Amino acid sequence: PTNCNNGLQFHVASPTCNPGGFDQCFALESVQVITPICATELDRCLNSGGTYGIEKYTFSKVIDLSAWAGCGSDWAISWGLCCRNNAITSLQNPGNQQLYLDTRLNNTFTPCNSSPVFLTNPTPFYCLGQSVSYNPGAFDPDGDSLDFALIPARGANGANLNYANGYSALQPVHNAGGAGSVQLDPVTGTMTVVPD
Repeated sequence: PTNCNNGLQFHVASPTCNPGGFDQCFALESVQVITPICATELDRCLNSGGTYGIEKYTFSKVIDLSAWAGCGSDWAISWGLCCRNNAITSLQNPGNQQLYLDTRLNNTFTPCNSSPVFLTNPTPFYCLGQSVSYNPGAFDPDGDSLDFALIPARGANGANLNYANGYSALQPVHNAGGAGSVQLDPVTGTMTVVPD
């Protein structure tokens, strides 16, 4: 995303408090190279001779909902950007599908309610045939309880996307274990799988 018209805009709405909602724009906070490679390897983000390169972009925005203080528990903050990477194998026609994310907010809590943060960088590389146990390190500064679930990949306006053969919302990583072999702990958020 480069500007508010190209990926930095998000929508804030509440059916109870503000049905039409309003739009806001993220600001770029930081860019960090997070490629999990050996120190002796070249990082593609830093050197064109590298094979792999992954950057973490952090965007932020403070939203003032004081005009609707205590109004509702149904706020939704949503964001979308076209298009997904064509190299994705788990979805049908990924290069023509929008990436869509949303979060829910209850502003009836006082004095305020902070969003959870993820303390672990995504692990982009897994070894075939080796068990992977990944936890996003979700932490809530207010001490609120968190629960985790796999949901379908979503595209434009939150519509569920179609998966390629052998994949589903509950089976997002192909593995030799068959149906049900991708396990997600609903309390800790740890996902365990043996990719094939």
